[in-house]
Amino acid sequence: MESLGTALMDLFMALEQSAFGFTIRSSALLYPLANVAHILGAILLVGPIMMLDLRLLGLSRRIPLRLMAQHLLPWAIFGLLIMLVSGFLLFTAEATAYAVNPVFQLKIALIVAGVLNAVIFELLARRNWRDWENYTVPLFPRLLALLSLVNWLLVAVAGRLIAYF
Repeated sequence: MESLGTALMDLFMALEQSAFGFTIRSSALLYPLANVAHILGAILLVGPIMMLDLRLLGLSRRIPLRLMAQHLLPWAIFGLLIMLVSGFLLFTAEATAYAVNPVFQLKIALIVAGVLNAVIFELLARRNWRDWENYTVPLFPRLLALLSLVNWLLVAVAGRLIAYF
């Protein structure tokens, strides 16, 4: 296991020391733009997910769940893609420092958990959305929505705290 960690750190060091990493790190424009894009991606990801989670938890019942999801999910996916690209750019600039930062590691774990939660919801719960339009959403999907809501808020908090650790 240690050799895997060493190999990863070697990869991160090579990434950080590459011309690409140097360019991102030293540019007066690229790093700040990547930072702004990362924040925009977070807004586009978390905002729609929170609205959908709140709908699953019983708010805004007048809005059909299926229609809300059809409108919001593409925005969330677009936000996630922006975050992945901009996050990679930010990571490249200081890969070795981020890799050992416990808050960064927590953030990555929370992102993976959030995506897995969405996959579980998609596979096990979403096929029944039409049944929920006029009724209370069953307990399992509501628990997934609550977990999602808390998880993505923790991702945002962890992202903000990375600089302090």
